[in-house]
Amino acid sequence: MKVQDVCTAGDAQACKRVKFKESGGFAGGLAGGVAMGSVLTASATGAICLGLSISTAGVGGLACGLVVVAAGSLGAGLLGGEAGEEVGDMIYEYMQ
Repeated sequence: MKVQDVCTAGDAQACKRVKFKESGGFAGGLAGGVAMGSVLTASATGAICLGLSISTAGVGGLACGLVVVAAGSLGAGLLGGEAGEEVGDMIYEYMQ
């Protein structure tokens, strides 16, 4: 939506810049989420759940593992998205 709004305003440079930033944000968010998801293996989530005093047996362990992986991936995705936007902006500036 942001790209469409900026690009329909008619400023070609602003349109190009927002495309770089949004593309970088998407790539960074995706990379961050995937990276954290791969780091949070069964043993890592089990250790986190045990540290939180949540039983790792049965449904409780499954639920805790899902929450840990989802929260970690979301957080890493958000941080990766922000970093990706900055990288996209730097690439845009370099290409000017």
